[in-house]
Amino acid sequence: MATTLLLLLLFALTMGQQCIHPYAAIGGRCIYIDPFILGSMQEVRNVCQSHHGDILWFEEGTDCDFYRDLLNHLHTNLVAVVGVLVVAVVGVLVVAVVGVLVVAVVGVLVVAVVGVLVVAVVGVLVVAVVCVLVVDVVGVLVVAVVGVIVWLLYMKTGKAARLGVPYWLEKYPHKDTTSNCAILYKNGGYYWIDAKCDTRKAAAICRYA
Repeated sequence: MATTLLLLLLFALTMGQQCIHPYAAIGGRCIYIDPFILGSMQEVRNVCQSHHGDILWFEEGTDCDFYRDLLNHLHTNLVAVVGVLVVAVVGVLVVAVVGVLVVAVVGVLVVAVVGVLVVAVVGVLVVAVVCVLVVDVVGVLVVAVVGVIVWLLYMKTGKAARLGVPYWLEKYPHKDTTSNCAILYKNGGYYWIDAKCDTRKAAAICRYA
């Protein structure tokens, strides 16, 4: 029991922010990204709550800077190529190839050959492909044609999300009272679009609550 408690209390120190595993410090907040869990808003929220967090939410007055830092983190750590999903998560390189999951600690040579060669050496990622897909960063994680459910509350008090730039894609959200969640949409330049909470499947990003 004592050993378990010690493991749970391990801290990740980044930019002065203390985050408990599996969370990592991004923009002064503790964030957990899991690109392999897809579900509705409630399903994703259940995952976050199982890790003592909640679906990502933004705070009025500080949300813009955090959003910028989050996107910078994703651009730096996430790459998508045809047939291969590569995600750097908390110092671990995760390579998914045609449904096969390979995990290697950064610094270990990883070679995945299934029509695509992916080599990671000491944190440096080299991708050799015939046709490379444009990096598919969905604002909060990399998953082709999927998105990330975003908690549309400020301070979780029920206040409506701010409209317009720098968040929403032009002409969004729709005047549809049934679409009460949002995803960061890759094809829309990573701006938000509204989506139905119970039918749209998206990947998980959690914030420590």
